[in-house]
Amino acid sequence: MNIITVDWGTSSFRANLVTSEGKVIETIANNQGITQINQSFKQVLQQNLGQLTGYQANIPIIMSGMIGSKNGWYEVPYVSLPCNSQTLAQGIVKLNEPEIEIYIIAGVAKTGKDTDVLRGEETEIIGAITSLNLIDTTMIIPGTHSKVVKIEQGLLTDFKTFLTGEMFSALCQATILGSFGSKVSETSPWFYQGVELAYQTQHAGDLLNIIFQARSQVLIAKLPPQEAASFLSGMLIGAEIGASNYAYPDIWILGNGKLPQLYQQALAHLNYRSQIVPNNAASLGALTIFNQYQRGLL
Repeated sequence: MNIITVDWGTSSFRANLVTSEGKVIETIANNQGITQINQSFKQVLQQNLGQLTGYQANIPIIMSGMIGSKNGWYEVPYVSLPCNSQTLAQGIVKLNEPEIEIYIIAGVAKTGKDTDVLRGEETEIIGAITSLNLIDTTMIIPGTHSKVVKIEQGLLTDFKTFLTGEMFSALCQATILGSFGSKVSETSPWFYQGVELAYQTQHAGDLLNIIFQARSQVLIAKLPPQEAASFLSGMLIGAEIGASNYAYPDIWILGNGKLPQLYQQALAHLNYRSQIVPNNAASLGALTIFNQYQRGLL
């Protein structure tokens, strides 16, 4: 039986029609995130699903992301570490909605002195573990809030969140560095110089100091203005890599588009091995978790 997986975040919406084997048949994606709409969640969902030619009212809908947060359709409690697809299946909430069958997957929380949370990335993580049969490895999920994830014996045991993407946007849009633009080139030598410079920082305040070089080096005509964003991006990614303390040397990068490629090139420049996970990981993860949920009902 087919299912529909929905990754519904703060600023984006993505729905996939998926076969029982995890193959994506159809996709619809737009910017109708939970904070970007002026209709009910149910109305927006039905309007979007109506654009899928294979959609039928009796197909289960498996949702993940910020739609399960306190600002979403229904706040689904976090599950704790360590966790796997079975743990996440136990945290699924089925909504009491007539006409449509909706389930929301829980996020994951880490408690203690280094408290952290993720919501939405868990489907990508489980999908990667399932498709690649991963046992002990490190994962990176680049984005607005980049995640560095530790997998041990097939379990999600630890993770860290870095504000890398959001910091880059904020610096480019709301500081004096914004006058140089925000276009990043993965072939720019300044990107790699930024990676090296920040990777070698020894103290917490060093990054705040070297970020200013994206301006000072322009002012002394050493850094071309059009390369400043590449330099800045390299510094932020390099600082993240330097602070990650990867548990395992073989690194998997989850995601689509240009950003995972930037991370892969930065890692290679610093002599780390990495591969990019195929882009159907989130749908396969949602399917895997839902299948565990159904088995638990038997």
